[in-house]
Amino acid sequence: MIPFILRLLIVILCTCQFYLHVNTQLLPPIRRKSGDVSLPTLEEILKVVGTSKVENDACEFQIYGVENVCDERDTKNYFIYCTGKLMHSVMYHKLFNDSKTFVDKPLKYNPNRTMTDFLKQFPEAVEKIDRDKLLDFVNRYFYEEGHELENCTSIIDWSEKPEKLMKINDDTLRNWALKLNFIWKNLCRNVKNDVVVFVNFIIGIHIG
Repeated sequence: MIPFILRLLIVILCTCQFYLHVNTQLLPPIRRKSGDVSLPTLEEILKVVGTSKVENDACEFQIYGVENVCDERDTKNYFIYCTGKLMHSVMYHKLFNDSKTFVDKPLKYNPNRTMTDFLKQFPEAVEKIDRDKLLDFVNRYFYEEGHELENCTSIIDWSEKPEKLMKINDDTLRNWALKLNFIWKNLCRNVKNDVVVFVNFIIGIHIG
C-alpha cells in the first residue's frame, strides 16, 4: 500500500511541475530606451497574467489586495503628491536624488492653481518636457522640504529621567538609555501654525 501511495505522489508532483513549466511565464527585466534595466511595469505584468488593465489606480492596487491610502478619499491634493502628470514628470526626469524629496515639498499655492498652471505650461507628453524648465516650475511653486516644520521649544511630556529608565539596574545600559532619551529633544519638530490652516498644501497629515 505504501509503495503505491509513494508512486502516486511522484506522479502528482511530476504532473504539477509539468503544468507549472508550461503555464508559467517569467518576465525578464525590461530594457528601456535609455539602456537601463528595470523591473516590469504593472501593464506588462497584467498582460502576462492575462488580466486586463484597470484604469483606476485604486482598483489596480485592490487587484492585489492592497488598499490605496493616497487618493481623493484621503487628501484633496492627491493629484499633486499621489498621482498625476506633475508627479509623473518629476519622477520621470529624476529632478531629485531621493524620490521622496518632491512629496516633502509644501505647496506655495493651492493645489488646483498649481496643477492648472502646470498643465498650461507643459501640455506636451511627459518625456518631452524640458527638465530645466520643469525644475524651475517646481522651485517656483513649492517650498523646500521641511518648510512646514520648526524646532520644538519644549516637549510637554518629556522627562530627563523617565521612571522606567531609572529602574534599569545595569549602569552602562541605563546611561545609554538616558542619552537616547535626550536625543528626542533634538529630533522633535512642530508643525507651523499656518500649516494647520493650509493643511492641503502638504502631503503630511496634521494631528492636532
